[in-house]
Amino acid sequence: MKNNCLNIIRIFFFLLISSELFAEELKISSSEINLDKKEFKLTLKGNVKAVDKNSNSLETEEAEYFKKKDLLNSLGPTIIKTSQSYIFESKNVIFDNKNKIIKSDFETRIIDPDGNIFVVEMFNYNSINNIFFSKGNIKLKDKNDNIYKFSELYIDENKKKIVCQ
Repeated sequence: MKNNCLNIIRIFFFLLISSELFAEELKISSSEINLDKKEFKLTLKGNVKAVDKNSNSLETEEAEYFKKKDLLNSLGPTIIKTSQSYIFESKNVIFDNKNKIIKSDFETRIIDPDGNIFVVEMFNYNSINNIFFSKGNIKLKDKNDNIYKFSELYIDENKKKIVCQ
């Protein structure tokens, strides 16, 4: 029992000193990490950054990581940068590393590599296939300041194709 306690203290101390966690192909860093052993949850505060094996990254000030689910939930404003140089500005983003899905049910601003800006009510992003989906009230302001409205949006980053309805 004493050895188990010492091992837990060593692990906790290592996490505090390095402020970095390597999950299954998800690299997470933060200024402050607190461990909840009962829920297998880490609470992360200050300069939280997560990067998956496909080079998609998440930046926020506060998040929770659930080890059993390999799931990172951001709390508050969050920036996602995809491997294909799209930028998502949202809040309360779910970074599901196990299922390779990044999503939010909150208003999100998306900037594509050409400078077009999409505003959507929610999004679902498949980080393996680099496919983005949204439905609801969608507004597009292109790089020439033209404004368009749609109800569904699909973006295939690999093929550089956008389908709107």
